[in-house]
This record gives sequence, C-alpha cells and structure tokens, in this order.
Amino acid sequence: MLSLIPNDAEIIHNFYTRDVSGKFNEGFTVLSRSDIYKVTVSCNGTLVYSTVINYPEEMDKFNLGVISPSD
Repeated sequence: MLSLIPNDAEIIHNFYTRDVSGKFNEGFTVLSRSDIYKVTVSCNGTLVYSTVINYPEEMDKFNLGVISPSD
C-alpha cells in the first residue's frame, strides 16, 4: 500500500492511498501551493518505508527508487 498524505490531514481518505505491487508508477493530485506530505509504503500491514517531503522544494524525493520489505 502506497500512501501520500498531506501533513495537516485530519482524516485519511481513500484517495490518499493506492494498492501497488511489483514495479509501480502512481499518480496523485497535490495542491498547487507548498505543503508537506508524508509518504509511506506498507506490505501486508507492516511499514517498510516512510519519509516526509516538502513540496515542491523536494519534489525529486517522490521518486522512491527500490523498496523491499527487508529494507
């Protein structure tokens, strides 16, 4: 499960998450203003990756590279 959640979100809506597997490339719509987003990847309910990204300053961090449950 891939999640991209605005830092100030009070409710975690379904549109903040995507079911992913294997190689993936997902798109999300973000606000046109600067904001902070929490990015998480979980596998079978276990968190395997988490980071905070300042958008748009750290936009390159949205490229997550290779993630595996053993990381």
